[in-house]
Amino acid sequence: MMRTTIPMRITKMMMCFTLCSVFFTLSSAFSNPRIAIRRLSKLRLHDHSEPIENLQEAECIPIFDFAKNDTLNNFERIDDVIMGGISSSSLRQQPGEAYISWCGICRVDGGGFCGTRTLPFQEPLSVGNADGLYIECRLASDNDTDRRVWKMSTRTEKSRGEELYQSEFKIKPGNEWNRLPLPFSNFNKVRGARLVFGAERIDPSEGLYQIGLTMSKFLMAENMTEIPSFRPGYFELQVKSMGLYSSNAQNVTVSSPTILSPEEIKQNRPIIAKIVFPVIKLLFSEKARRRRSAMKILRDSKGMSRPKAILFGIKVRSSKSGMILSVMQAMAIVFTDTVRAILGKMFSYAIVKPLFLVIKLSRKIKNQK
Repeated sequence: MMRTTIPMRITKMMMCFTLCSVFFTLSSAFSNPRIAIRRLSKLRLHDHSEPIENLQEAECIPIFDFAKNDTLNNFERIDDVIMGGISSSSLRQQPGEAYISWCGICRVDGGGFCGTRTLPFQEPLSVGNADGLYIECRLASDNDTDRRVWKMSTRTEKSRGEELYQSEFKIKPGNEWNRLPLPFSNFNKVRGARLVFGAERIDPSEGLYQIGLTMSKFLMAENMTEIPSFRPGYFELQVKSMGLYSSNAQNVTVSSPTILSPEEIKQNRPIIAKIVFPVIKLLFSEKARRRRSAMKILRDSKGMSRPKAILFGIKVRSSKSGMILSVMQAMAIVFTDTVRAILGKMFSYAIVKPLFLVIKLSRKIKNQK
């Protein structure tokens, strides 16, 4: 009797636990809808066990065919240096190959993501009756596809603000090409890596203004959520094409988008942006951020003091440029970084913080309407 009753009791306990969990989630929808949506969205968004579906070629409508050499000029990098990180990536045309390589080094110090995106479209890209976007790709650097979070992003407005729509996708390891569908219904509005609570669903009927890719250590979640066992370092994603897909692809007509040039983008910026952007570029340059990150690594991992780290840098550079020139370079760097730090603090308190306060208040007013 004991052999039969113990498994039955365990089964009943598991059934009770499952029913209680479902009841708790549903009941919380009435007491606190925010909690319920958070729980259900995590289940839906982070299920990496779903099978990978490959599209048929006849279902695809390429927008960017990377067999054409001029397609590469339509993209720009958007790595975590914009957030104070030191990751770096680039798109490279492979001679004699019908694909590009998106490759780089992703570091978790101060960031943890690499990205690339199209320059803005002059007019919205009409999607017709398409079901979603697709990407044809394979991971060439290694087989740890599940140790990184892969995302495709798009915009439905001309604005290049921090809010956009993203969808995660999963890549099958190996040398075979993945032609992966990303239905529009899977795209969610995000701000950085965070889901925007209560945001409207994507409406692509008025067209798309931008398409991009992100490789990150962060899952799409309401809070900053890192993927377990994220693999930093070198990666290479080879991409053949990106575009729209539809079960009736023959009835979907798409024209190549007209891309704004970097000069046109600068001209279209508001006056305040034209004034602020050069100052930001001067005060928060990528080289300065990389030097700060290198200093932090030397102090944290090597236990060096700031003076010892500076002497270490002088010694390393002296092997290439000589001791005198190396010392002069170090003095120039210290002086420049000190001036940048002082001006950066002044700029932050005088302009950046008041500006963010105005933006925050405007969002609150907009949400109350």
